Amino acid sequence: MGHIVPQHKGSKSSSAAGGPQFLETFNGNCRATLLERLRSSDSMVVCAQEIGTGPDAVPDLQRAARTAGFRALCSPSRCCARGSHSAGVAIFARQHLGLRWNPTGGELVKGRLISAVVDIPGWPELVVYSAYFHDSVGLDMANMNLLSVLGASISRSAGSFLAAADWNVEPGVIEQSGFTRKAGLITMAPARHTCIMSTSASTIDFFLASQDIVRATEKVRVYSQWHGGPHKPVRLHLRPDAVNLRQL
Repeated sequence: MGHIVPQHKGSKSSSAAGGPQFLETFNGNCRATLLERLRSSDSMVVCAQEIGTGPDAVPDLQRAARTAGFRALCSPSRCCARGSHSAGVAIFARQHLGLRWNPTGGELVKGRLISAVVDIPGWPELVVYSAYFHDSVGLDMANMNLLSVLGASISRSAGSFLAAADWNVEPGVIEQSGFTRKAGLITMAPARHTCIMSTSASTIDFFLASQDIVRATEKVRVYSQWHGGPHKPVRLHLRPDAVNLRQL
């Protein structure tokens, strides 16, 4: 299925009050940046990559997320030399929403791919994935394995689907692999670059979604006001009538 940029739940309270609604993906590169983003984000759901949180620090991350108004599920980062971290993925949902591990499998690939079910009033079950693909290798064997695991999870799950990731490849590469067609998903990527380095820019942070999520989406945009880098938050802007997805 094709790569589309749709053109057509504001404040933290607006998600519960029926204001503008957003679903977001963000690679923060470290825990401090991720938490800064959670404190300022007005999205209903945030999928995060490179969370900078080792196994021992997961409770601290969950407490900080609660303070920012989110529930959290995560697969921690791998601890490296000199206190650095590698990979790690998380899914955050507003506290008024339900958030639970996907019963068909939650931590699918440690530190790289997780799946959760988000319960949004008026919606069927939303099966959400957050993934961090290996960088600088294209669709090598490891990244093809991530796609295979993702596809297998989708095939044994039921509901609406949203896969958010730092794919570390452009949308066209995922599509040319045949994955979106086989999984029945549609690429939802912004028109602008999502990762801006000093010498290059790319669109590697985006969504794959089921058809009902596409119908509910007004547009996909990079949150360019974000001051950090190199990755920018990317958000699905939901239609005002998406408060009841079953009727769209």
